[in-house]
Amino acid sequence: WRARTWIGLSLVEAAMGQERMASICFRLLRESTAPTAIREQADYWHVQALMNASSWDAAEAVARRAMPRFSDGASQGKVSLCTALLRGAYCGPGPAHRESLAEIGMTGLIAMRQWSVLQEVMSEYDVEIDSDRPGFAWKWIRGHRLRVRADANRAAATYRAARDSLEAALSEKQARSDLGAASQCRAELAWCQFQLGEFDKAAGNYGLASSGLERNSPRASEQAAWMEFVCFDKLARTQSRFVSAMGKAADSLRDRFPDSEYADKAAFAVRRMSSNRDPESAIVELEKVARGDNEYLTARRDICQLRYTLWRSAASGTKKTLLARSLKADWEKYRTVAKSESAADRKSVV
Repeated sequence: WRARTWIGLSLVEAAMGQERMASICFRLLRESTAPTAIREQADYWHVQALMNASSWDAAEAVARRAMPRFSDGASQGKVSLCTALLRGAYCGPGPAHRESLAEIGMTGLIAMRQWSVLQEVMSEYDVEIDSDRPGFAWKWIRGHRLRVRADANRAAATYRAARDSLEAALSEKQARSDLGAASQCRAELAWCQFQLGEFDKAAGNYGLASSGLERNSPRASEQAAWMEFVCFDKLARTQSRFVSAMGKAADSLRDRFPDSEYADKAAFAVRRMSSNRDPESAIVELEKVARGDNEYLTARRDICQLRYTLWRSAASGTKKTLLARSLKADWEKYRTVAKSESAADRKSVV
């Protein structure tokens, strides 16, 4: 009750035009030992109080200082703050700062992936988004909507429109000052480029997005790092100059996310890629797959196929005989592993 009383005092100070005292009160609330649920709403109450007093400049300044925290994830206080900014922008009396308040609120909701909340507020106030509207958030929202539509209809033209809007968003000044939001936008751009077959560009953007998301959104960062590898994998299949980049992307994935399932998949894909160039080297690499690895059975199968390729191409003689023995041993090992894994699967089902 003391914290709520303090909030009431802070609201009164703002209503009386005492912006400095209100700022001090809300700062003390943020730094107090009050419950976290109350402290994290300090920015919301501060901005709401300033907008109620028509102190639009001060409200915008407080909101901008809070923006870096939007990328840390959603919470009641941050979602309430962004929603209040949008409502203040579209139903408040302040004419000069309404667009900037709206953009801060939209950017925050997007960064926290609160698309349904954003859509609800925009529908409530009949907010239209056209392609010429300036600002990072506006262009990102338009690009996001087009990307969702493209995922539904799989139309290349829609992906191109989404790509263009997202690229335009990232060219805005705000994208350079809000790394978390820009990285999320960049990941959406990379997805559009991936769908359009622009794998080289997509790989670059996925790499940048992964780096920008690693601190506050580790799971999204991991997924972006995996997609960077997938892009290089596709390129390396037809252009050998990308094989090295593919390997580096796999190493980066393993080093940054050692427990990720994607790290194992990437490492295995690199081993399989080598089989297209040198069967003997590929066998050496595939033999390194440990017994407990999820890809172990597949590795044993590939070894059999590679050994068979070597046997067929070998001339009659001692070498062919030795390859036949190795192939038989590999096949027996593969069959044993396959039977044991099949039995284990049956037990898990029962």
